[in-house]
Amino acid sequence: LNVFKIISDISKEDFKTINSDFKSTLSPGCLSKISKMSITVEELRSLYFGDKALSEETLMNYVDFLSDVFFCRSIMEVVDIQTKLNNNNKATYLYQFSYESETSPMRKIFDIRIPGVSHSEDLGYLFYSSIMKNFGLSPLAVDSEDYKMMNGLTQMWTDFAKTGNPTPITNFWLPVTGSQSGKYNYLNIDTNSQMKVFSKGEERWDWEEKKNKL
Repeated sequence: LNVFKIISDISKEDFKTINSDFKSTLSPGCLSKISKMSITVEELRSLYFGDKALSEETLMNYVDFLSDVFFCRSIMEVVDIQTKLNNNNKATYLYQFSYESETSPMRKIFDIRIPGVSHSEDLGYLFYSSIMKNFGLSPLAVDSEDYKMMNGLTQMWTDFAKTGNPTPITNFWLPVTGSQSGKYNYLNIDTNSQMKVFSKGEERWDWEEKKNKL
C-alpha cells in the first residue's frame, strides 16, 4: 500500500465522500480499536483535522491519518511485544526512513508529486538492481546521494542478517531498550543519519494519550 499514491489520485468527489461519511473510510479493525479505547469517530477525526474539512489544504493531514492507521500504530505494537518478550536477548532495532529524493525509485515508478517519504521507499534502494530491470530505470550515478543511500542501507541490512546488529563495527545504531519507560531509541535514516528518541505519549499515533489532551 502506497499512501502517497492513494493521495495523488484523490479527487474532489472523494473529498466530499470522506467529509460526509468519515466513518466509511475506517476499516472494521480500526473501528474495533477505537471502540475499545472509548474514542468516537468524531474524536479520531478531530485529532487529525481539528474542525477543518478534508481538502487540498488539509491533504497532508489525511496522509498522516492513513500512515498511522495502516502503519505506525501496528509497527509500535510489534515493537512493544518484542521488547517485552526480550526473546533470547535478541535486540529490536527501530528506524524511520526520512531520506527524500526527487529521483527516488518509488517517486518515479508511482509518479508521486507531493512532498514526503512514502511507505516502502527504503525498499526502492535495497532492491534497486531488480527494480531497475523491471521498470527500466537508469543505473544510479556512483557519486549521487541516492547511490550512497543504496550502499548504506544494503550494508546495514546485510550486517543485521549476518550478526543481528545492523552496525556491528561502530554500534552506532542502538536497539530499543524497552517500552516500560515510554521512550524509544530509533535511527533516523537520512543523508546524515542520527540516533533519536521519542516519547510515546507525544506521538501523533498515540490516540489514547492524544484523546486525553483534546
